[in-house]
Amino acid sequence: MDVGVEPLPGVFTFIVDGVEKTPTAIVWDDATHLALEYDEAVLGPTVVRCRLSAKDPLLRSQPGELVTPFDILVTAP
Repeated sequence: MDVGVEPLPGVFTFIVDGVEKTPTAIVWDDATHLALEYDEAVLGPTVVRCRLSAKDPLLRSQPGELVTPFDILVTAP
């Protein structure tokens, strides 16, 4: 990924217990790992969806291609 540029957290959406939430921060761990941070007062093991609804000009691969929209399911242990 192009770690020199960070999209705004608002381009991503978390869906927690059926409620849309916006990540609070984005951190590049390295060229292949982007961490999205989210704060919730109480959040136990649950199912969370992470969605990128549309391409964003600031989210590009190393060769400069726009990242394709996605909708992934994340489960906590």
